[in-house]
Amino acid sequence: MKLASLLDPELIEVDLKATLLTGVISSLLDLVAEKQPNFDKKEVLNAVLERETLASTGIGKGFAIPHARTDEVDELVVSIGILQQGLKVKSPDRQPINIFILILTPLSAPSHYLQTLSAVSRFAKMPDSRKKLMNAEDANGVVDIFFDANIEIAKNLLVADILSEDFVTIRPDATLKDAANLFFKYRISGLPVVGEGGYLHGEITDTDLLKFAMPNYQTYLANVAELPETEPLDELLREEDKIAVKKVMTSPMASVDPESSITEVVALMLFKGARRVAVVEDGRLIGIISARDIIDKIVRG
Repeated sequence: MKLASLLDPELIEVDLKATLLTGVISSLLDLVAEKQPNFDKKEVLNAVLERETLASTGIGKGFAIPHARTDEVDELVVSIGILQQGLKVKSPDRQPINIFILILTPLSAPSHYLQTLSAVSRFAKMPDSRKKLMNAEDANGVVDIFFDANIEIAKNLLVADILSEDFVTIRPDATLKDAANLFFKYRISGLPVVGEGGYLHGEITDTDLLKFAMPNYQTYLANVAELPETEPLDELLREEDKIAVKKVMTSPMASVDPESSITEVVALMLFKGARRVAVVEDGRLIGIISARDIIDKIVRG
């Protein structure tokens, strides 16, 4: 299905006048209410704003995708508003938001909803998408722009739909001290080890550091009497700025390609103990998926 096929010119406003996000969403819901009998605008507005309180739906490049699951609609609805004077809404690149694409879906259709969100995100990343929409003369012109973009809505939710492109990496020749500093700075428990050209070498985790500090931990567990008298982290503290990450890292790191299913990622987490899964294309790291990404983007939506 084409993304453009979901668009109705009567649900598109090319010259919004709102000055606040609430006003933008309210104006778009007015368009929906005109076509939906017994539509409870107040309830839906609250649902959309509740989602915004969890995290901004600004995705960058001047786009925001406010959305909600609600049984006030019988099928997926897309409404688009264009604001010539952009709003300051939190987004990754901190650019003002001019294009608001509201998506509503029944509670019974979560997957189609997520795939539509992904399709809209792909459209937003295309060169000049914002410029073309802001220059559209009317609603039909907006629909034409989407048809020309030729964006397909995937049948199944894929890794590419939810991967995080905002991640921290470390070089193979960096030190354990460098790794520990990044763990502390970003409050994370593991780092992909990426070499020249963006190629994935493996992963270093907080557990890898502890294993280095106590290499004979399995023996110690079997015989508590053999526990060393010195502090187990002494060796790590003495050597952390001398030992390279590549000497300690876990390799290979659990990985999938962008076209893999979400089920495959979950299986790696549940049955292989992967705390995060690398998304790799031609050997190069292009994204990371954590359990939190799955909860945030699929369960919460």
